[in-house]
Amino acid sequence: MFTIERITQEARTLPILSKAGIAVMLLGGLADLMAHLEAAGHDGHLHAHTSAELSAHLIVFVGMVLIYLGVVLDGARRHRARRSSERT
Repeated sequence: MFTIERITQEARTLPILSKAGIAVMLLGGLADLMAHLEAAGHDGHLHAHTSAELSAHLIVFVGMVLIYLGVVLDGARRHRARRSSERT
């Protein structure tokens, strides 16, 4: 129970862009799972990816980029705020 409370408490402090990235990654992961399950029944699947799989991988990649951007922009914002508070 304490673990769930701690996770939800820390999730509230995440930057909004990172939260959006996590949502996009979850959506892409679901799409990836569905694409791989659907393509497993096709002959010749061992050598090439289907367009659905590639699209799902791209969605997951975009989610990762959003998370990274959220963390970097939040870090830059906090650093800038700290520097301005030190000057005053």
